[in-house]
Amino acid sequence: MKQCKDCKNLYNKNSTCYNYEKEESISCEQFTCKDNGLTIKENIIMDNLVSAWNEFIKLDKQHPSELNDFCDAIHKAQQILGLRVLRNDYPEGWNKKYNKE
Repeated sequence: MKQCKDCKNLYNKNSTCYNYEKEESISCEQFTCKDNGLTIKENIIMDNLVSAWNEFIKLDKQHPSELNDFCDAIHKAQQILGLRVLRNDYPEGWNKKYNKE
């Protein structure tokens, strides 16, 4: 466990506040502190999905089903990110097909 230099919360290797690749604390101003099982890169992707939704709903509608279709696509991407957490936390039951090892 490491401590974020901004918020002083403790985080494990999958938390956003700590960069284990460089073995250093990073600023919460750069990445929102989240202890949700996602890696830093995965949290960035999740945040971008939220941003994509927030921008999409501002567009003029062109088709009656486009909002539901876009929402379904965002949820599918979020489910895939959630499965990555499962594979990391429970590798025996949710095996990874591609390992870096």
